[in-house]
Amino acid sequence: MFRPTVTQERLDFQLAPTRDTITGRAGLALFQEAALVLGVRRSIKENLPTPGSGRGFKPEEYVLPLVLMLCGGGRTLEDIREIETDEGLRQLCGFNRLPGADAIGQWLRRGQLVGLKRTNQFLARQLIVRSDRTDFTLDVDATMIETKKQCAEMSYLGCRAFEVLLSFIAELDVCVWPVTTGRGQCGRALA
Repeated sequence: MFRPTVTQERLDFQLAPTRDTITGRAGLALFQEAALVLGVRRSIKENLPTPGSGRGFKPEEYVLPLVLMLCGGGRTLEDIREIETDEGLRQLCGFNRLPGADAIGQWLRRGQLVGLKRTNQFLARQLIVRSDRTDFTLDVDATMIETKKQCAEMSYLGCRAFEVLLSFIAELDVCVWPVTTGRGQCGRALA
């Protein structure tokens, strides 16, 4: 049974029913706002091709929700549904429409990785320039991207995976360069 108001003993607030659209992922909107302030949308438009028709998704309609999905803990393209079904987050971020997991996968396979790498480099430059630091540590770390693709090699963890070297600016916790190691690439580079 629902009680119309609940009062906590230590925190002075009350709960009440509402018809407003709400979200438990409002913190993800901060990533969206930071990206917009840093000019990431402009970089996406400059580095990624627009759709051939006027009806197709624009590059930022793929990239920005995908980044939010990853920031929110998403591990597979199917996790985009978490953002798709969160009306409050979609309203907060201004996502009027979202591509599905299949559409995102097809878009990524059409050779978007070069443009995405340029956009990531733009973002890294923006963060470095805006930092008050003058010296940085480049931290190169090997990681694995788990996959079910048969062309990927078995890893020491016992799962199929692609191997990637990621270069981070340690003080800013930002990845500045992904490099594939050449193992388990299925005939093409991942980054």
